[in-house]
Amino acid sequence: MIPMDFGFSDDPARHAAGIAWRDAAIADGWAAHPACPTEPVTSAAVLVHPENYTAHVITRVLAGPGYAYETSVWVWGPDRLALDPPNRYDMAAIRRAVRTCNYCGKTDCATVRVGFAGRACRTCQPVEEKRLAPGYYD
Repeated sequence: MIPMDFGFSDDPARHAAGIAWRDAAIADGWAAHPACPTEPVTSAAVLVHPENYTAHVITRVLAGPGYAYETSVWVWGPDRLALDPPNRYDMAAIRRAVRTCNYCGKTDCATVRVGFAGRACRTCQPVEEKRLAPGYYD
């Protein structure tokens, strides 16, 4: 799966996709909290699933010159390692992503931490760890 190209954009469809992701997760039982005290959940949310998954969803409408929107979705598993979220909210896909290497895409495999919160299979782990500076995450 190719991840949704979120980020800064003038594309209202990308922004709507982020909003739909957040709203579907909330409807599926994720608790929503503001990501910071100065913004509502509708623009910057931390979502927590009953199975201890966490998502940060940014859906900001920007004012002033530059891009019109900032839209991002990040998800971490119960093990606190990052996973690639599906383009559209899908809890079954999120559960499967816990057993998917974020580097080579291998599925249904054991994954381990690389770096701060990277998720790698046993084949990619040593390769990716060599790319890190010594002591990066000790």
